[in-house]
Amino acid sequence: MNNVTQCISAPPRHGSILILLVAGALGVLLILIAGCTAPGPFDSPPATPTPDIFATKSAMQTMEAQTKEARATLVLTLTPGTPQPSPTPGTPEPLTFAPVPDGAPAGAGVIAPASGPFSSIQYHLENEWIEDIEGATKRIEAFAGAVSDQLGLPSQKGVVVILVAQRMIENNDTITKIIDSGQYLTPCQGGPVRVVDAVGEVLTLLSASGHTFTFDVPARQFLPPPGATPPPNPATDWVFTGRVDTGTTDPPPCATITLYRQAGSTWQPLAQTTPSAEGTFSLRAPGPRPPSRFLLSVQYPPGFAPALPVAGPGFVVVDNHTILSVSALGPGEYGGQRFRTTYILHYDQMPHPPGTPTPPPLPPPPPGTWTPPPPTLVSPLPTPTP
Repeated sequence: MNNVTQCISAPPRHGSILILLVAGALGVLLILIAGCTAPGPFDSPPATPTPDIFATKSAMQTMEAQTKEARATLVLTLTPGTPQPSPTPGTPEPLTFAPVPDGAPAGAGVIAPASGPFSSIQYHLENEWIEDIEGATKRIEAFAGAVSDQLGLPSQKGVVVILVAQRMIENNDTITKIIDSGQYLTPCQGGPVRVVDAVGEVLTLLSASGHTFTFDVPARQFLPPPGATPPPNPATDWVFTGRVDTGTTDPPPCATITLYRQAGSTWQPLAQTTPSAEGTFSLRAPGPRPPSRFLLSVQYPPGFAPALPVAGPGFVVVDNHTILSVSALGPGEYGGQRFRTTYILHYDQMPHPPGTPTPPPLPPPPPGTWTPPPPTLVSPLPTPTP
C-alpha cells in the first residue's frame, strides 16, 4: 500500500514527460496526414493515360502549327509593300541597240520616220536622225518637227529635239536610260522642219517655208548660213541694218529681206538675207558707187501678217512690207528700220497678194538732185589674129 501511494504521489520525472509530448505530437501528425490523403465525396481518381490520348494531342499540335503557317503566308501576301519572293532572273538582253530597219544612210547615222516618246501635245515630228556610238550601246536621236500650239496643232516654231539613250545592266536585267536631252528652236519661225541630209554629225534641215538650216549635233546648236560676207566698210559700202520681230520672245519669222538699188528706170536686187535668231539683219551693197536710192522689201512666211514697219532716218514707208530711201544715199550705215509682224492662224488662207512682193514703181527724182550716170560701155576684146 505504501509503495503504490508513493508512486502516485511522487512527482513525474522529466524524461517521462518528454516521451509523452513526443508521442502526442506524432499522433496529431498522423491524423492530419490521414485527413489530407483521404478522398472527398466529390473526388474521383485520375484516369490512366492511354495511347489514343497521345495521338490526339499530337494531331492537334500539328494542325495548330499548320494553321499558324497558313495565317503567316496570308498576311505576307496581303500586306502592302511586303517583298515577294522573285523568280530566279534569266540571262539579260544584249546591251547593243538593234539596227534601224527602215533607216536611210545620212552622214554618221541614218534618217528614219520619227518614233519618239512624245505626244502631239508636245511636238509634231516629221522624221529623225539616229546614230549609234560606243559599240551601239549608246544611241543619239535628233527628232525634227515643230512645237505644238495651244490647240495641239503644228506651230510655226520649228524644233530639233535631242535624246541620248544608254543601254546598261541593272539588277541582272538590261535596261535603257535617257542620259541626255534637249530642245532647240530654229533661229526663225518657218514651220515644221525635217532632216534632208547630213555630213558627219551636222544635219541639214528644210522648213515648210522653204528655208534651210544647219544643226551641229555634238555642239547642240544651229550654225550660221554658209558663205558669210566679209565685214562691210562703211567708208565705201552701203550698209542697211534693222530687225524683224513679232514683239515677243519667240524667234522671228523666217522673212526674206531683199535690198534693191535704183538702176535707171528699174530696181536692181543687190543682196538678200533672213533675220538672225535675235531678229536683226544686215545687208551690204559694196562700193564705191555713185549715190542712189535704195528699197528694203520683206516677204513673210505663210501665216504671218505684216504690220506697218518703222522707217529710220532717210527712209519712208511705202506699204506694210516695203521701206524706201527718200533721197539718193551715199556710202555709209543706215539703221533703224524695223518690220513688225504677228502670226494669225490660217492667215495664209486669207486673200492677200501671194508670192514675192513686187517693188513699187520708181518715184521721180527730186528736183536739183543727181542724174543717174549712163551705163558703162565695155569694149569687146579684139579678135585674135591667127
